[in-house]
Amino acid sequence: MLKKNLKAILTIALLGAVLGTLPSCQKDDKEPVSNTPQLAGTHWEGTITDTEYEETYPCKIIFFSSSVGEATIPMIKNNWSEPPSRDFWEYTTPFSYSVGDSYVKFKADVSEYSRSLDMVNSVKRYLHGYWLIKSFTADELTCYRTPGSEIIMTLKRVL
Repeated sequence: MLKKNLKAILTIALLGAVLGTLPSCQKDDKEPVSNTPQLAGTHWEGTITDTEYEETYPCKIIFFSSSVGEATIPMIKNNWSEPPSRDFWEYTTPFSYSVGDSYVKFKADVSEYSRSLDMVNSVKRYLHGYWLIKSFTADELTCYRTPGSEIIMTLKRVL
């Protein structure tokens, strides 16, 4: 009988040791790490640098939620003229957006500006489309149109 009890105890101990070495199916409390910027609820201000014309303009972007926001961007009068005859003013426009690991895609409805070619061109040049993320921290976001881009957006977080 003692031999049977000892055998049962050793079997249980061996089973416990084997089960203890197997990976746990228990849910981890760790959140997954993502490279995708979380922009919802943030407000950014900075500049858009247009190296083609060697000009820098102020800009502001507010991300209201994970899909919509508004931007204050430069609207260039006589968009295709050479400086210094290029006058500009700031204009605020709503947009929708999506974010990937290395880009932000803005979509602005330019039909609202269809009567003004200058406004359509400015929205397309300074907001609408894909922006590649060069760097992103909690306080700074820098993006550009393409790797050899002539347009660079540098923003600092306000909120």
